[in-house]
Order: sequence, then structure tokens, then C-alpha cells
Amino acid sequence: MKRLILACLLALSLVGSVVAAPANKLVAVFNTQLRAENEVTPTPSTSVAWGSAQIKVYADGMIAWKVKIHNPAGETFTAGHIHEGSATGTGPVRQGLFSGPTTDTQLDLRGSVMNAALASELVADPANYYVNFHTRANPPGAIRGQLP
Repeated sequence: MKRLILACLLALSLVGSVVAAPANKLVAVFNTQLRAENEVTPTPSTSVAWGSAQIKVYADGMIAWKVKIHNPAGETFTAGHIHEGSATGTGPVRQGLFSGPTTDTQLDLRGSVMNAALASELVADPANYYVNFHTRANPPGAIRGQLP
């Protein structure tokens, strides 16, 4: 009987340690490819740029990002965001990632922000969010990647 009680207490302590993760513990990583053909705006994107985005979510509500964009035509990138929305629709900006303008041919963007509400939503339903970068030629969106 003592062994059973001890085993139950041990199991409960392990469950508690998973649920109450340390504040800086990484809880999710999302990778997506940024492509013009992923845009669902009314006017198709004419961008020839492409890239990738990685979004990391931590237990304390921190969201960190790493974005690489290849911009061979020197398009003027004006902004980048995490938007709420399905793969077939558009939605509101939930978190800024970049504010331009820049015509750099290679963009290597990194940053982080505390946004506990969005962090929780990303972990619960990542497929309802996408990363979108905008240019002067394609203000609604030039390249986009849906989170998996």
C-alpha cells in the first residue's frame, strides 16, 4: 500500500512539473516558408522574394522570431507581422515583427516580445495564424507562410 501511495505521489509531482514549466522553457517551435503563392489577397502578389520564418513560444509568454528573406529584386519591404487567420483567409495583425522600409536583398530579422495572450493562442491553435510580409508594390501582402 505504501508503494502505491508513493507511486501516485511521484506521478502527480511529475505531472505538476510538466504543467508548471519554468518561465524560460521553450514550449513550441513553428517553422513556415514565406512565398508569394501563399498569399490569399484579392490581388495576387507579384513578389519574387521568398524566405522562412521560425516562431518560438516560451512558457512565460515570450514569443521570439527569426526571419530570413531573399529579396533579389530589391523590393521595398515595409512591414512584417503575425496575423490571425486560416490558410484560405486573411485576418488582423496580432504581433508586429518588422517595420521598414528596406530594399536590402537579404533580410535577417530577429526579435522577441512578451505577449502571453498570443503565446497561449499560438500553442493552442497554430494553424489559425500566419506570418505575412508587406511591400510597397504589394501592400496587403507580398509573401506569406501559414503556421503548421
